[in-house]
Amino acid sequence: MSRSTVSYVLSGKRPISEATRERVRQSIEALAFRRDPAALALTTRRTWTVGLAATLTPNAPKVDIVALDDFVMSIAFALRSEGYDMLLLAQQATEQIQRLQRGLLVDALIVMDVLWDEGRLPLLARAPYPVVLMGEPGADHDLSIADLDYQGAGRLAVEHLHALGHRRIAVVSGPQGLNSVERVERGAAEVPDIELTILKVWDAAPLSRRQMQLVMDSTAVVLHDQTQLPTLLHALHQRTIAMPRDMSVIAIATETALPEPITTVVVPVDEIAAAAVHVAIDAIDGAGSQRVLLAPRLIDRGTTSERQV
Repeated sequence: MSRSTVSYVLSGKRPISEATRERVRQSIEALAFRRDPAALALTTRRTWTVGLAATLTPNAPKVDIVALDDFVMSIAFALRSEGYDMLLLAQQATEQIQRLQRGLLVDALIVMDVLWDEGRLPLLARAPYPVVLMGEPGADHDLSIADLDYQGAGRLAVEHLHALGHRRIAVVSGPQGLNSVERVERGAAEVPDIELTILKVWDAAPLSRRQMQLVMDSTAVVLHDQTQLPTLLHALHQRTIAMPRDMSVIAIATETALPEPITTVVVPVDEIAAAAVHVAIDAIDGAGSQRVLLAPRLIDRGTTSERQV
């Protein structure tokens, strides 16, 4: 059997009979043959590896670490199903991204934790490979996006409460600076005929006494910062405020992040990961920039009800 025949079977560049393919597969197994990734990259100009830039913070709240782990694992599995490996950048600083760009290490880069004022856009735009942002920064750009429509998520949560008769609604926002936080706040503010209080949180700090009182002065609350849920539930219990009779609660969160069932606008980890991977692979194959925003959906778990007069 010639080298060219084996090469065509491995690359799929020419039609080869099934009988010949089977002989090649048997020989590969018998010889324990493995293709050299470096040699493959030189000949195909592909590494069959996609980079993932994710900020790993050792002292982050447990729920944030769980959510990050869910995203990283979902992206890794989605890439594996497409025949790609994943290279994880544990930091997203400029020097790490520049080092990645200098070497033939990845075919594309997926970037998590995108900021609203994203200062790395010019650097990412110069990358020699496609870049997919899991988030919508405030500035205009030509990079691909794959994420949940967080602005729609904020709007959906408040519209649900508005339809139940609530007019004084508090939004406990997430860590400031992230694009998703800004989008949720903007979406919530789009709903008319409500008295909206947006409570901003920095670095997973607990709500202040004044902020908690503003929540209690409302008839409904939207939690985008899921780390605040235990504190909120404890405060409701201390004040003998029943949920949902006296206070309706909605979370914008992943399925695994909540300690108990809460009506949720779901952050669909697997779907976002699959969308980001598909956009990245499409770009590797020559497709242009894409903007994929998944429509939000609300799961009613009984923690919202009509406003009591």
